[in-house]
Amino acid sequence: MINQFEINTNNNEGYIFVDSKNFTNEAIIITSNIFLKNYYISFFSENNNITKITIKQKDKSNITKDILQKFMNYLMEYQLKINLQKEFGDLRKKIIEYTFAPIEK
Repeated sequence: MINQFEINTNNNEGYIFVDSKNFTNEAIIITSNIFLKNYYISFFSENNNITKITIKQKDKSNITKDILQKFMNYLMEYQLKINLQKEFGDLRKKIIEYTFAPIEK
């Protein structure tokens, strides 16, 4: 089994390994946007099932496991939102249309 979080020996880059079947590129991009002010972020698929996300501080300070865990928490949150939108988006749309439909007399 692969370690989900790794920090390189210089402590200037952190890596998160996620299952490509569970986390979409869309969720990774949305999550990355939250962190772009302070971090350089890149990601690519290492093989068919694993995506490697690389996080590096812009100010050259050390990356900690806490930063990687925060990124992962946001990633899970956004992937859940994407999944819910796919599953219940049509139902939500119908409820809103019904709620704001004109009242018949």
